[in-house]
Amino acid sequence: MPTSPTTTGPCRRVGSKRHDEPAEDEPTVEERLAAFERRTPEELARDRERTFAASRPARPLPPGKTLEDVIVGALPIVLGTLALWRSGDYTAPTHFWRSGPGGIDLLTLGLGNPFHPLTGGWTTAAYQRLGIDRIEGIGWLGILPTLFLVLGVWRAGANRDLRRAVAAAIAFFVWALGPWLTIAGVRTGVLLPANFLGLIPVLSNARMPGRALVVTSLAAATIGARMVATLPGRQRNIVALAATLFVLVEYLPAPYPSISLEIPQMYSQLHSARPGSVIELPMGLRDGFGQVGMFDDRTMLYQMRHGHPLVGGFAARIPESIRARYESLPVIRSLLRCSEPTGCEPVPEDQQMGKAEAASALRSAGVRYVVIDRTRATTGLTAFVETMLPLTLLASEGDRDLFELSE
Repeated sequence: MPTSPTTTGPCRRVGSKRHDEPAEDEPTVEERLAAFERRTPEELARDRERTFAASRPARPLPPGKTLEDVIVGALPIVLGTLALWRSGDYTAPTHFWRSGPGGIDLLTLGLGNPFHPLTGGWTTAAYQRLGIDRIEGIGWLGILPTLFLVLGVWRAGANRDLRRAVAAAIAFFVWALGPWLTIAGVRTGVLLPANFLGLIPVLSNARMPGRALVVTSLAAATIGARMVATLPGRQRNIVALAATLFVLVEYLPAPYPSISLEIPQMYSQLHSARPGSVIELPMGLRDGFGQVGMFDDRTMLYQMRHGHPLVGGFAARIPESIRARYESLPVIRSLLRCSEPTGCEPVPEDQQMGKAEAASALRSAGVRYVVIDRTRATTGLTAFVETMLPLTLLASEGDRDLFELSE
């Protein structure tokens, strides 16, 4: 068979090569695998960084993009605050330049964990000797988180994400220091930015500045995670596991302080009773700024058992409209006044009501049950209740009596 100059047979073209055939100077698959196995951890880390850089190149944000994100993210908070302000329900603590709540004590960065089973006794003794609140004044981050923050500051210049985390850590740490720099229980007189944040709406409601340290801890965790992620595979897993175990041991609270909470059995009986709200007397309204009346924290625990709505209670911020509502409700306003430890001064209009009228006023507010704690109720409060309200005793346990409003 005749052949053309470009073929050596009927089915092969001279000079042609399939696309999946390696070139003569290109390493084979076996050679590539052998070279891969011989690579050092440093070479693996460099290859990984090059791969990430090629797949996710860093691109600068468009001009104004960051500001737009901040505005959009803050808009719901701003609008909600404006709505509260217009309705008169926005509440904020009074700002004090010198006597406001303090922040963390700078010395506590090195005093250790006051709840640790090994060093907690020594640390707690140091806190007590220096007069430091071990809840609100503690600035202990831990050895490893602190190391992560230091390394993050050192390496932040070459990594934009690390710079952001470090900036957040520093900003919230300064906030956590409070309005005045405190060292070893002594206010040094150095004025800090947190004093001015108390003049800014919304931010001023962060009444305890030391709690801002939570964000610093979160930033330290973010920095540590990003650093560990740059390690080679096996080394990364070992370091991550070791760091996790170290932090768990360092933060271990043992023995964890606990108490036994007892709930009177009569609240189980109330659980199966007809629907209706409960007034625990003495009653009170309490928020982060103070209280009206005399509120008992245990009543919220008891409510978890009986499940009925509770008249009065606690919230971190109680709007003025709710306070005004309580002060305008017939009979309830007098019960609130008579719950004050200073004495009982009921509203004159309520004193003129008969028992049936007073019971009707409570039922219109959804109230069906009354509990009297006779160890805390004043003589005036007990006399007002027995004189004004038609009550049927349902249960009595210890110093507490459970009543239902008579029909």
